[in-house]
Amino acid sequence: MISGNVELKKYDGELALKTISGNLDITMKKAEIDAKTLTGTIYSDLDINEIKTHKNSSISSRVQGIVSNGSERAKLETISGNIYMRKE
Repeated sequence: MISGNVELKKYDGELALKTISGNLDITMKKAEIDAKTLTGTIYSDLDINEIKTHKNSSISSRVQGIVSNGSERAKLETISGNIYMRKE
């Protein structure tokens, strides 16, 4: 999606979402997460194991980790927006 918010309440399998200008709001049970935003913030209430957080500059953020032993990859990326990762 180029411009607009994406909200996903439930999904199965691998996931790859990217926006240029908009928020990503994802509800999940388990996953192998790779989330990054260039000019936004990443919010989560998930219990993330093996977490790696990166802050490349004052505006860029990235979170990588595993939720509930998940093996399905969830790749979330936004250029100008926030990422919300919520418990199912």
